[in-house]
Parts: sequence; C-alpha cells; structure tokens
Amino acid sequence: HNPTAAIAYNEGAKIPLRNNHGADEDYTFGHMTPEHAGRNPPDGCYNYGLVLSAEASTDGYVFRDVMPRADLSSPNWAVNPYLRPGFRIRYTPDAHPSLAHVYLPAQELWYSGELVWDVRQAAEWMQRV
Repeated sequence: HNPTAAIAYNEGAKIPLRNNHGADEDYTFGHMTPEHAGRNPPDGCYNYGLVLSAEASTDGYVFRDVMPRADLSSPNWAVNPYLRPGFRIRYTPDAHPSLAHVYLPAQELWYSGELVWDVRQAAEWMQRV
C-alpha cells in the first residue's frame, strides 16, 4: 500500500467527468465512450463531453456534484445531448476534487488501427483540454 500514489477508478459515470469515489479518487478515469458498433469513433461527437467537462472544471478539477447528472456516455441517447440549446456543464465544488483526466486514443481501436484524427480537430481538442 502506497498512501501517496495517485488513484483513478475505471468505473462510474463517464461524461460529464466527475469524482465517482470521493476522497479515494485523485483523477478521473477519463476514457472515451466506446465505439458502440462503430457509431462513435474516438474523435466522435459523443466524446466531445470530455472536452466540455475539462473546460468547465475548476482549475482542472471536477467534483461529484455535476449538472447534468445523467451519464451522457450512454449509447441510448438518440440525439447528441451537447446539441441542446443552452447545454452547459456545471460543478459544485466540495472537499474532494478529482483532476480532470481525458484519454482520447489516436487510432480506431485501443490497441491498433488507422489514425482517426485530423490534425485540426486533434489540436483543437488537446489545446482545450
């Protein structure tokens, strides 16, 4: 056991980023939404919520209490939720911040495949995060 190790858990709601484990979590697991049978590649618009979460953070930190509360990474959304007029992510700070970590793979699959990003979009998303 190393009490000074940084910890993230790969469970809980994904988008918006949030602290799913209180004082036990140092940074979010931040993995993109899976491809859902090819409908959502890593550069797909459903993963844009990770970028919006990082932008809505407080100095790079997110918290458990977030609006909207729904997990927007669900494959059941018929329409991209970020397209709703006035869509905004808001956090209520508490005593347990979690660093907003975003992992966006560069290729089609986690372990292989063609590059999916065009240079403009990759630069924009990475600069914003």
